Amino acid sequence: MMNMSVVNKTEFVEENHCMKKSKSFDNSENKINIKMVIGILIICFFLLPNECMFDLYSTIQDFIKIPLYFISGSINMMLLLVACYLCKYPFLLRSISLYDIFKQIGSAALLLIIMILISGFFVEYTSIYQENHSLFSFIVHQIIFIGVFEELLFRGVLVYIARKFISSEILIVVLCSLVFAFSHIGSEVFSILQITSSFIIGVAFTLLILKLPDYFSVYNIGIVHGLFNVIVLGFTTYMKFN
Repeated sequence: MMNMSVVNKTEFVEENHCMKKSKSFDNSENKINIKMVIGILIICFFLLPNECMFDLYSTIQDFIKIPLYFISGSINMMLLLVACYLCKYPFLLRSISLYDIFKQIGSAALLLIIMILISGFFVEYTSIYQENHSLFSFIVHQIIFIGVFEELLFRGVLVYIARKFISSEILIVVLCSLVFAFSHIGSEVFSILQITSSFIIGVAFTLLILKLPDYFSVYNIGIVHGLFNVIVLGFTTYMKFN
């Protein structure tokens, strides 16, 4: 009888411990959910119309006398990293071997060459990308503040969040690519061709990252994205009009 009492008491203690642990876990989950909501709200900020973003950063520039592109790029990148942290997206580079680095570089170089060759059939060269800052600043802006930023946003954390709620990989690829394409509405070079090409590029980039993670990541594709802008849409124009 005494043994039964001890057993029952032990079971009660273990059950009580499990309930406390479960309650603590639930509270932790709630905190994670709240963080994710805040992260998603930050991401929604990046989807505001370009006019709103321009007005906001122009106001900041009135107080801080530095180039507008650097203000917008720096603030956007910092906010995006905060959103990645809140959503628990693993944005930090994992330790990789020298061989893996060369694989990523080689894959990126091949992808860039293919994109440049294909773009020759569609791209119209224009001076719309002409800016009043140095070529070096222009290159840094295109690679870091546009290329890497957009890949980290649309092919990184956005896909990561979508996978938590959507089981279909095809649907995730399509939805994230549509968001990427329509985010270009209101830009200076907005056109149906640009929206269509942005969607196709979005699908291709997302599939490369998902299906070939040993060869492609948001970072090497981000650099390709930025270099493509510089070479095809920016560098040629810069050289022609200066």
